[in-house]
Amino acid sequence: MKRRLHDLFEHKCIAVNRQRGNANEISVHLPSDIPACRELIDLLIRKNAKIEPQEKDERDYYTDPGRRLMVLARDRHACVYCTTALSEENFVLDHLVPVAKGGTNRKHNLVAACEVCNRRRSDSDPIQFLRENYRQQLLSQEEFLQQKEYVESLLAESAG
Repeated sequence: MKRRLHDLFEHKCIAVNRQRGNANEISVHLPSDIPACRELIDLLIRKNAKIEPQEKDERDYYTDPGRRLMVLARDRHACVYCTTALSEENFVLDHLVPVAKGGTNRKHNLVAACEVCNRRRSDSDPIQFLRENYRQQLLSQEEFLQQKEYVESLLAESAG
Protein backbone atom coordinates (compact mmCIF):
# COMPACT_ATOMS: atom_id res chain seq x y z
CA MET A 1 0.00 0.00 0.00
CA LYS A 2 2.77 2.39 0.95
CA ARG A 3 4.50 1.85 -2.42
CA ARG A 4 1.25 2.48 -4.34
CA LEU A 5 0.70 5.77 -2.50
CA HIS A 6 4.21 6.80 -3.49
CA ASP A 7 3.39 6.00 -7.15
CA LEU A 8 0.20 8.07 -6.98
CA PHE A 9 2.12 10.95 -5.45
CA GLU A 10 4.94 10.65 -8.02
CA HIS A 11 2.47 10.73 -10.94
CA LYS A 12 0.71 13.75 -9.38
CA CYS A 13 -2.55 11.85 -8.84
CA ILE A 14 -2.60 12.89 -5.20
CA ALA A 15 -0.98 15.66 -3.19
CA VAL A 16 -0.26 16.13 0.48
CA ASN A 17 -1.78 19.44 1.51
CA ARG A 18 -0.62 19.62 5.09
CA GLN A 19 0.67 17.51 7.88
CA ARG A 20 -0.52 17.61 11.47
CA GLY A 21 1.31 15.41 13.85
CA ASN A 22 1.06 11.94 12.37
CA ALA A 23 -1.99 12.74 10.12
CA ASN A 24 -1.79 13.89 6.51
CA GLU A 25 -4.48 15.66 4.47
CA ILE A 26 -4.39 14.30 0.95
CA SER A 27 -6.19 15.74 -2.06
CA VAL A 28 -7.05 13.55 -5.04
CA HIS A 29 -6.79 15.17 -8.47
CA LEU A 30 -9.23 14.76 -11.33
CA PRO A 31 -7.86 12.89 -14.34
CA SER A 32 -7.81 16.13 -16.36
CA ASP A 33 -5.52 17.65 -13.70
CA ILE A 34 -2.98 14.82 -13.88
CA PRO A 35 -0.33 15.56 -16.54
CA ALA A 36 -0.05 11.94 -17.79
CA CYS A 37 -3.83 11.62 -18.03
CA ARG A 38 -4.15 15.01 -19.70
CA GLU A 39 -1.69 13.86 -22.38
CA LEU A 40 -3.79 10.73 -22.99
CA ILE A 41 -7.01 12.76 -23.13
CA ASP A 42 -5.46 15.19 -25.63
CA LEU A 43 -4.16 12.27 -27.70
CA LEU A 44 -7.62 10.68 -27.80
CA ILE A 45 -9.23 13.97 -28.79
CA ARG A 46 -6.75 14.41 -31.64
CA LYS A 47 -7.18 10.78 -32.70
CA ASN A 48 -10.98 11.02 -32.71
CA ALA A 49 -10.84 14.23 -34.71
CA LYS A 50 -9.04 12.35 -37.48
CA ILE A 51 -11.63 9.57 -37.76
CA GLU A 52 -13.03 9.41 -41.26
CA PRO A 53 -16.71 10.26 -41.62
CA GLN A 54 -18.98 7.25 -41.77
CA GLU A 55 -20.41 6.08 -45.04
CA LYS A 56 -23.47 7.94 -46.21
CA ASP A 57 -26.68 6.36 -44.90
CA GLU A 58 -28.62 5.29 -47.99
CA ARG A 59 -31.41 3.50 -46.11
CA ASP A 60 -35.12 4.25 -46.51
CA TYR A 61 -36.40 6.03 -43.39
CA TYR A 62 -39.83 6.85 -44.78
CA THR A 63 -41.37 3.40 -45.14
CA ASP A 64 -39.59 1.51 -42.33
CA PRO A 65 -41.57 1.91 -39.05
CA GLY A 66 -38.49 1.65 -36.81
CA ARG A 67 -36.52 4.18 -38.80
CA ARG A 68 -39.52 6.56 -38.89
CA LEU A 69 -39.38 6.58 -35.08
CA MET A 70 -35.64 7.31 -35.24
CA VAL A 71 -36.43 10.52 -37.16
CA LEU A 72 -39.08 11.45 -34.58
CA ALA A 73 -36.54 10.90 -31.77
CA ARG A 74 -33.85 12.86 -33.63
CA ASP A 75 -36.29 15.78 -33.95
CA ARG A 76 -37.01 15.59 -30.19
CA HIS A 77 -40.65 14.59 -30.61
CA ALA A 78 -41.54 18.07 -31.90
CA CYS A 79 -42.74 19.45 -35.21
CA VAL A 80 -39.78 21.02 -36.97
CA TYR A 81 -42.00 23.78 -38.37
CA CYS A 82 -44.03 24.88 -35.30
CA THR A 83 -42.34 23.02 -32.38
CA THR A 84 -45.65 21.42 -31.30
CA ALA A 85 -45.10 18.26 -29.24
CA LEU A 86 -45.53 15.07 -31.25
CA SER A 87 -46.12 11.46 -30.30
CA GLU A 88 -45.72 8.20 -32.17
CA GLU A 89 -49.44 8.32 -32.92
CA ASN A 90 -49.76 11.85 -34.32
CA PHE A 91 -46.58 12.63 -36.28
CA VAL A 92 -45.95 12.52 -40.00
CA LEU A 93 -42.67 12.57 -41.87
CA ASP A 94 -42.18 15.49 -44.21
CA HIS A 95 -39.73 15.50 -47.12
CA LEU A 96 -37.61 18.68 -47.08
CA VAL A 97 -37.08 18.23 -50.81
CA PRO A 98 -40.25 16.60 -52.17
CA VAL A 99 -39.83 13.28 -53.98
CA ALA A 100 -41.43 14.91 -57.04
CA LYS A 101 -38.54 17.41 -57.04
CA GLY A 102 -35.80 14.78 -56.64
CA GLY A 103 -35.95 14.26 -52.87
CA THR A 104 -35.25 10.89 -51.26
CA ASN A 105 -36.48 8.86 -48.30
CA ARG A 106 -33.10 9.17 -46.56
CA LYS A 107 -33.04 10.50 -43.02
CA HIS A 108 -31.48 13.88 -43.84
CA ASN A 109 -34.33 14.66 -46.22
CA LEU A 110 -37.00 13.82 -43.65
CA VAL A 111 -38.27 15.73 -40.63
CA ALA A 112 -40.98 15.10 -38.06
CA ALA A 113 -43.97 17.36 -38.56
CA CYS A 114 -47.52 17.78 -37.33
CA GLU A 115 -50.26 17.04 -39.83
CA VAL A 116 -51.32 20.70 -40.01
CA CYS A 117 -47.84 21.95 -40.97
CA ASN A 118 -47.33 19.06 -43.37
CA ARG A 119 -50.56 19.93 -45.18
CA ARG A 120 -49.93 23.71 -45.14
CA ARG A 121 -46.37 23.42 -46.38
CA SER A 122 -47.25 21.13 -49.29
CA ASP A 123 -44.16 21.34 -51.56
CA SER A 124 -43.06 24.90 -50.70
CA ASP A 125 -39.52 25.74 -49.60
CA PRO A 126 -39.03 24.60 -45.97
CA ILE A 127 -37.09 27.74 -44.94
CA GLN A 128 -39.75 29.98 -46.48
CA PHE A 129 -42.42 27.98 -44.65
CA LEU A 130 -40.56 28.44 -41.34
CA ARG A 131 -40.42 32.17 -42.07
CA GLU A 132 -44.19 32.23 -42.67
CA ASN A 133 -44.77 30.45 -39.36
CA TYR A 134 -42.58 33.05 -37.65
CA ARG A 135 -44.52 35.90 -39.28
CA GLN A 136 -47.78 34.31 -38.13
CA GLN A 137 -46.29 34.18 -34.62
CA LEU A 138 -46.33 30.39 -34.47
CA LEU A 139 -42.60 30.56 -33.65
CA SER A 140 -40.60 33.00 -31.55
CA GLN A 141 -37.60 34.63 -33.18
CA GLU A 142 -35.26 32.33 -31.26
CA GLU A 143 -37.24 29.23 -32.30
CA PHE A 144 -37.29 30.40 -35.91
CA LEU A 145 -33.52 30.89 -35.97
CA GLN A 146 -32.86 27.52 -34.30
CA GLN A 147 -35.21 25.63 -36.60
CA LYS A 148 -33.90 27.44 -39.68
CA GLU A 149 -30.32 26.50 -38.80
CA TYR A 150 -31.37 22.91 -38.14
CA VAL A 151 -33.24 22.55 -41.45
CA GLU A 152 -30.36 24.17 -43.34
CA SER A 153 -27.92 21.67 -41.79
CA LEU A 154 -30.14 18.77 -42.87
CA LEU A 155 -30.48 20.16 -46.38
CA ALA A 156 -26.69 20.59 -46.61
CA GLU A 157 -26.12 17.03 -45.43
CA SER A 158 -28.75 15.72 -47.83
CA ALA A 159 -27.09 17.52 -50.75
CA GLY A 160 -23.55 16.52 -49.74
